[in-house]
Amino acid sequence: MQLFDKRKNIYIRLAIELSNMSINMNGLTKMQIDDYVEDNGVPDYNWQFVDAITDNNIANNAFGDINIFEKRGETYHSRLSAIPIVASGIEKWWLKGVIKEKEVELFLDKELKEKLENFLSDTCSTNMNDILLHKNLDKKIRPAMYTQNFRVIKQAIKEGESITCDNTTPSNVKYKEQVIVPYRFEYSLELLQFYLIGYSIEAERIIKLNLSRLSNISVTKESYYIDCEKELEARIVEEPIKIELTNVKNVLDRAFNLFSSYKKTGLYDSETNSYSMELLYYDYEEKDIIKKVLSLGEYVKVSSPERVISQIRDRITKQIKIFSSKVT
Repeated sequence: MQLFDKRKNIYIRLAIELSNMSINMNGLTKMQIDDYVEDNGVPDYNWQFVDAITDNNIANNAFGDINIFEKRGETYHSRLSAIPIVASGIEKWWLKGVIKEKEVELFLDKELKEKLENFLSDTCSTNMNDILLHKNLDKKIRPAMYTQNFRVIKQAIKEGESITCDNTTPSNVKYKEQVIVPYRFEYSLELLQFYLIGYSIEAERIIKLNLSRLSNISVTKESYYIDCEKELEARIVEEPIKIELTNVKNVLDRAFNLFSSYKKTGLYDSETNSYSMELLYYDYEEKDIIKKVLSLGEYVKVSSPERVISQIRDRITKQIKIFSSKVT
């Protein structure tokens, strides 16, 4: 008896999600269904699944006839009633740990947080510090205006407004009254830091700012139309960093943990018993990636691109000279 089939379970989830989406959106176009399945399914089976849920006359399909849509004009409508999404025990356990985190107050109002706490009252307690490894717990000190700054920026993103702010870089360079078109927040679970991704009017490019280093934030009267998504796509590096890994001292696990927030591909060669990884990223993230690569020490080798190899070689050479001068 087959208890679990990863492929079929993926498509059961997609069927439920698409059914609910069609109800909430009063129908889906064929293109909307195709795009959603392409983004979330398994490439070799996507077309069969789409046929199975939309075609009344399907035959010889790996999924059989599971037609859940009826076509009305140019849109597809679910034959089913809304299907509630039921949280699993581990999801409830994780959520209970998350809402204990202080950062949740930036997103949830008091009423919603209390509702979640009541919903999860019968779930065993957990501490996120038991799950996540944080590097700077001792440095988790927020500026007095941190929460207010976050909410001002969040509202500006929602309303499509621009902001001005002062920014102090890690090297203590100060920028006054920078004009930024805010696009989105990013959060580092490793460093417990929020970052703002936005378009700098002065620099004419997308930049990444540490929210803890911003001050004097206000909404501007000027309006700018910037396609931040397009600008961000333009900053994806043309050639990914390729690294080779020797799985000693848990290097493989450490590498996947370090690069968890980046788009990547991991490969294993059974003939040579070797591991490799390709990292795709935005160009402004390159310095951070190089630091993480160096932290893996002698058990990682960068095979390309040559630009990154040269930077790493220069850093190592510089450190050797500094060390040698101290020894002598």
